Amino acid sequence: MNPDVLFFLFLLLAFISLLAVGRRQNKPSKKPAPRPSDLSFEASDELGVPVETRPRPAFAVELPRYYHDVRLTLLVRDPEWLYAYWEIAPNRWEAIRHSYGDLATYDNICLRILELSDPRSHFDIRVKSLVGDWHIHVGKPNTPYYGILGLLTPSGFLPITVSNAVMTPRNDISTLGDEEWMMVNDYEQRIIERIGAIPFDATSPSFYDFEPGWKGD
Repeated sequence: MNPDVLFFLFLLLAFISLLAVGRRQNKPSKKPAPRPSDLSFEASDELGVPVETRPRPAFAVELPRYYHDVRLTLLVRDPEWLYAYWEIAPNRWEAIRHSYGDLATYDNICLRILELSDPRSHFDIRVKSLVGDWHIHVGKPNTPYYGILGLLTPSGFLPITVSNAVMTPRNDISTLGDEEWMMVNDYEQRIIERIGAIPFDATSPSFYDFEPGWKGD
């Protein structure tokens, strides 16, 4: 065969082979999509907002121990407990010592708690400190109290400052019944009718005040 013809056939076969390879490369793959378990998800730490790290101050700011005052503050903690905090500034303590002499000692500093309705009912707590706080068990709900910070001496109690008045809250349900509100169902109406304290189906803008110790019929 003529060499030129053989060379032409060789070039034609090479061109056809190149076209076949290109079509195979451009053909879309039939490989299945990866399952969700095969995917890589971001962890919760990666999705979270990064915490900003702030430099700490070189020194910490501390609250002053004294505010250069003489005060006693009384707060309510719950129906049976009070909370008190007080301050006698050092310069004021020196003036107190000048006035009372040897009676003005730390051991004699005392917190007296009194019932507002009965000043004769009181008790004393030797706090022995110019500055401090105290949780006080009074054990009487719904009772007004006030306190006096002073010196408890053999010759009597010498007051220095008086606190504010507070009222311990109730520890039971209210004795006021408002019959003006609509009953939700017949069951509640039968309960009200049975105890006999509120007239059945009564309506009034006022409250019924149950007497202490009331137990119903």
